[in-house]
This record gives sequence, C-alpha cells and structure tokens, in this order.
Amino acid sequence: MLKKYIDHIEHQSALQILCQLEQQQQKNNNILIPPEISSVIKVQPGDCIALVGKSASGKTYILSQLVKYSIDQQYHVLYIDLAQQYGSTFSSNTIQNDYIHIFQPSTNIELLGIIHGLEKWFYNQNNKILWVMVDGEWQTTLKQQLLDKIKILQHYWSFALVYTSRTFLLDTHDYQFECYKQEQNIRMKLV
Repeated sequence: MLKKYIDHIEHQSALQILCQLEQQQQKNNNILIPPEISSVIKVQPGDCIALVGKSASGKTYILSQLVKYSIDQQYHVLYIDLAQQYGSTFSSNTIQNDYIHIFQPSTNIELLGIIHGLEKWFYNQNNKILWVMVDGEWQTTLKQQLLDKIKILQHYWSFALVYTSRTFLLDTHDYQFECYKQEQNIRMKLV
C-alpha cells in the first residue's frame, strides 16, 4: 500500500516536471489560433481564456470555430459540453472527428464523475490534448469545481483552457473576452 502511494507521488512529480519542461519549450511556440484572434493574443499551453457574455452572444460559435481550426491543425481537443449544444452547433465533419473528445454530462452525478475522472482520463490518453474547452452553464459550484480541477491538471498536462460563462468564474485568467453581437456580427472585446 505504501509503495503504491510513493509510486503515485513520484508519478505526479514526474508529470509536473515534464509539463513544466514542455511549457518552457513551447514558450516561443504559440498554439496556432484563427488569425482574427491571434492578432490580439498569443495562446500558450497553461493559459486560461474566458469567453463571457449573455445568452446567444456567440460564445459557442466562437468555440466551434476554434475547434474547427484546431482540427485543421491536427490538435486534439477535449470539449466538455455543459450546454448539450455540440450536435446542433458543429458540423457533422467536426462531430465525427478523431481529434475531438466530447463529454456531455446531463446530471450533477455525471458532471461529478467527469470532475473526479479527468485525471485518470488524461493519464490514459495516447494523444496530446492541446485544448480543453468548457461550454455552457451549470450549477455555479459544480462548474467552479470543474474549472478548478482543470486548472490543477494544467500543472501535469500541457494544454490551454477556454471556457464560456455569463460571468467570470475563475480568479485568474490570462485572457478575458467579452462576447456580444453587433448588427448580426459576433464581436470579442479583450477585457
């Protein structure tokens, strides 16, 4: 029992060191993102981006474009769809793609299962996940637990986090965008 515990500690420390080394190596290699966003920000693994706006302000559409662009670049994406909109918002080519991994919890128990199972899921992945996206609203405390868990996992696996919300949930962001519609166009304002 003690050996398993020690092995787990060593494994966690090794993952953390590996993640830090990957992030240092990637400091000058930004994640490729669509030109309309990359002209404003440079995203690196470990970053956190908040897309904030009222309902129907285009947050999910922005995520869908980021997913499409990421798949075109052959980046793996973990998409946690709290809004249950994935099938209706994304094209069929995107839905059936090997580069996207989708979780769609429909109950609090399922979301808790995701929160508690994410570390094991990452550990069992053969693919490098470059983006974790959380879309939609949920009971605030559970969504906050999910985001907190993902931020912790960024210390062990090198990925960028982007989430949508009607309000800012995490205390620390690298980038915060206010999303809104103006004359049928979706706008993003860096806050």
